[in-house]
Amino acid sequence: MRNINLKPNASFKKDDQRRMVKTISFIKEIEGTVLDIGYPNPVGNFIAKWFNVKKENTFFDLDFPNFTKKKYDNIWIFEVIEHLMNPLLFLIELKKVCTKETRIFLTYPIRPRFFWAKTHFHEYDRQRFRYMLNEAEYKIIRYQQKIHWRPDWWFYLSGIRPFLRLTIGRCKQQFYELKI
Repeated sequence: MRNINLKPNASFKKDDQRRMVKTISFIKEIEGTVLDIGYPNPVGNFIAKWFNVKKENTFFDLDFPNFTKKKYDNIWIFEVIEHLMNPLLFLIELKKVCTKETRIFLTYPIRPRFFWAKTHFHEYDRQRFRYMLNEAEYKIIRYQQKIHWRPDWWFYLSGIRPFLRLTIGRCKQQFYELKI
């Protein structure tokens, strides 16, 4: 695998660059067709270009999924699941575009309850998320958790909430590789 060395790029925020490096290092290698859940975004486009794969995006309401009968070799669900009203229904419906060999890569954040985001309908701890995967009948192939640190350390001194994020409220990013 190539060495992941992203130079600062004006088109990406620092958070997006760190997320891309972590995601690429988790995936390692990929080939075949890719379904990227959600609208096209610079992160997904860059990762597809990095691995030299053709990807398609979903352009419909994910709370009421209407998947085609086309099957994909890989599915990316990057930072999406926490925004859905009914993620269990979504995961069950997602099986329509999977084969037994489909690799599903899913990421989501874990934060202490005090820091839950208002734009997220669901925030999960690891135990509840694994229970949902089990209910949807997915197998966990690989799992990795990485703490999300900001490189600009002075951010943590800019207020009470940032300081609490440094001490008790670290955001962790969860990475899963799944199969049906």
